[in-house]
Amino acid sequence: FCSFANRCCRLQRRVHGQSFLPTPITPVQVGSKTVWVKRDDVIGGYYTGNKFRKLYSTIQMLKKNPDRYKKIVSFGGNQSNHMVAVAQMARDFNLEFEYYSPPLSEHLKKSPKGNYEAALKLGTTFIEQRDDHTNSMISQYSKSPDVLIIPRGGSFIDAEEGVSMLADEISEFISLKCPSEFSEAVVVCPAGTGTTAYYLWKRLSHLSFTQQIPPTTLYTVSVAVPSEILQEDMARLGSLEHGLPACLETKKKYRFGKPYPEFLSIFKTFLRKNTELDLIYAPKTWKAVFENWKEFDKKLLIVVHTGGLTGNNSQLERYKVK
Repeated sequence: FCSFANRCCRLQRRVHGQSFLPTPITPVQVGSKTVWVKRDDVIGGYYTGNKFRKLYSTIQMLKKNPDRYKKIVSFGGNQSNHMVAVAQMARDFNLEFEYYSPPLSEHLKKSPKGNYEAALKLGTTFIEQRDDHTNSMISQYSKSPDVLIIPRGGSFIDAEEGVSMLADEISEFISLKCPSEFSEAVVVCPAGTGTTAYYLWKRLSHLSFTQQIPPTTLYTVSVAVPSEILQEDMARLGSLEHGLPACLETKKKYRFGKPYPEFLSIFKTFLRKNTELDLIYAPKTWKAVFENWKEFDKKLLIVVHTGGLTGNNSQLERYKVK
């Protein structure tokens, strides 16, 4: 952990200086087709992938107003990538961080691991709650002007600025490759809360329908919840002029976070292609891509690698036990 923590500390200086942007888009050969991967995983560290994109606006605000808040409060699961990214942000700006999660297992309390261990070492205070009292907590803390509330998974309007930057980076690549090689483009993005997919499509659809870029479609793959619930979650962020992004489905229903042999197989396949996927969101996303292959025929295909690699070690341990 120490060497990884040191790498993360060096990375935070790069994050605040944004020296890694734009992230690369690299080719991966899948059969006879070249798929382009938007490598937000190279952001790395605890500000991994799309978590940095969603926190970008908040980081800029805290840089300009370092004394505005004393505490950050957020909610979610105890191995969440969002959790450890916010924990790092709180550490960077010398803020307390309270995190509300479902009850922790006694085993995890005695032997912390994964993102939970990382968040503890970054100074996070965990508050366990058996029932979801998120709304009452938000109501309580919203009365405190020195408390910054960040919703579960970074699902808030402040995520738009950073995700729009991601969309602009992708749109530049689409303009470069189309129409000389392809007549249209398809972007595929995994979804937990749907925040990244929502704001990504908001920006890309505007650019596409105003003909600032070639025709572009975005599909999202719902990993954490059924697609119909994801659509409801995205709708809460607001209506979009060109509708919400469509969901790409897999034939089999998968339980969020559960180890599946086919997911590990996809993970190993990409390792052989010198790309490490996250083990929670990426495998189902690529499974959906493979099962809907005909949808992308003769189109420029870009898959967003949203990062989340900090949890891979603990997830790989689950595969060993399984």
